[in-house]
Amino acid sequence: MLHNYSPPSNNIYNYGVESAGSVYDGQWRDDKKHGFGTEHPIDIYDPDGRWYVGEWRNGKRHGHGIETMDNGDVYNGEWCDGKYHGHGIKILANDNIYNGEWKYGEYHGYGIETVNGDVYDGAWAKGEKCGKYVEILKNGDIHEGMQQCYECYKLYDDTIGINHDIVIITKKNGEIIKQEWHHGELIKNIQDERIKMINLLINCSNL
Repeated sequence: MLHNYSPPSNNIYNYGVESAGSVYDGQWRDDKKHGFGTEHPIDIYDPDGRWYVGEWRNGKRHGHGIETMDNGDVYNGEWCDGKYHGHGIKILANDNIYNGEWKYGEYHGYGIETVNGDVYDGAWAKGEKCGKYVEILKNGDIHEGMQQCYECYKLYDDTIGINHDIVIITKKNGEIIKQEWHHGELIKNIQDERIKMINLLINCSNL
């Protein structure tokens, strides 16, 4: 029969029900979860229960661990002080996926995100797409460019134009579109001589 307990002060395994109703089965040190352990609902067959299997440090998830959320989302990767930090893969219940780097719970660094069939392969900063990227859309179009997030915009003066984003779109039929964006808004399409010639050859081949 499950019962409430006081964790031991040495680094051994112990099992019991915590006040929040979850069960921790793992190692302790100085009355804190420390080492390897599993945290799960009292009813292990509860389909809506939350699970964590992995490493702990001073009472917090730290190191490598796998978390299964009550909504079906799964995270498999590195942790720091209870937050996603380092490299990790998060698979959502709707099959959207992020595979890449994290910083204290946010996408940060390089990562690949798949959302509804569209794939973003590039840089992130504090949870926002920021830096060089390639985006492959499910309709076959490919976007390549550099985009900047709010943190980047704060660093530069708008008047010098350094925070304008240039995007090159390759359509499924081979047509190329070059665009200038600013603060997430399309400023204009750019038609240089090279792009004009490529699109002319594509149009001629389709006659």
